[in-house]
Amino acid sequence: GKYTAGAGSSPYAGAAYCAATGHIVGWGGTLMALEVQLHLAWQLKTPDSAGYTDWSNPAVSGDRVYIGDKDNVFCFIDSIDHGVRAAALATQGSIVGAPAVDAYDAVYFGTDSGFLYKVGPGLDTIWRSRLTNMGSVYSPIIAGGTAYCASGSQQVYAVDAASGVPVWTATLEGEPGRISLGRSAIFVGTGAGLGYALNTATGAPIWRDKLPNWNYPVPGIPISAAPVVAGDGSVYFFQNLNRVGWGP
Repeated sequence: GKYTAGAGSSPYAGAAYCAATGHIVGWGGTLMALEVQLHLAWQLKTPDSAGYTDWSNPAVSGDRVYIGDKDNVFCFIDSIDHGVRAAALATQGSIVGAPAVDAYDAVYFGTDSGFLYKVGPGLDTIWRSRLTNMGSVYSPIIAGGTAYCASGSQQVYAVDAASGVPVWTATLEGEPGRISLGRSAIFVGTGAGLGYALNTATGAPIWRDKLPNWNYPVPGIPISAAPVVAGDGSVYFFQNLNRVGWGP
């Protein structure tokens, strides 16, 4: 690569780009921001910096960085040469995956206790909706006034973004991975090696496809990464053995 960050000065729990400052912000033992040439701009210790590393991936809106740990979500302000903790919210359960930010700067995130949250830019709770008693909720995507997310209970949900009321629930074969949104469908792979296209309005399957097994010793290679939707309508699913499958 053109630039390399040294040991101890690069994120290892996911990162996000902050256009307001040109920083790459992520968690690497401390919350840190790197300049585009990977020089350390600032780093900030948080209450669990020593010993606890299970932090969510960050999400960025303007100069605000949202990131969660085992029982909190934090908002930090990314400045040119320093970071400042602006707000914190104690949550019921650990944050799973990256939060999502909508066009009005509301923040959505799921927890391992089955909740989907919507909070304001300052982390004031707008609503909290329990979607399952049997697993984590994760991978929220916001579009057209609806929050779409997945859960460890083999389900994908559509939730009204204004009220937090579930609109529909789709039950899949296998635990869903991260979801992607196309022009008229939600695409998701599962732990059973299936790729799905779901109707955004109803959750009904438009199609499902069993991806090649590649002589894997158990039926179905799991798919956990978010599918990639190409401009021509093709959908690419990434299996957990470094294989790529194509959907119609």
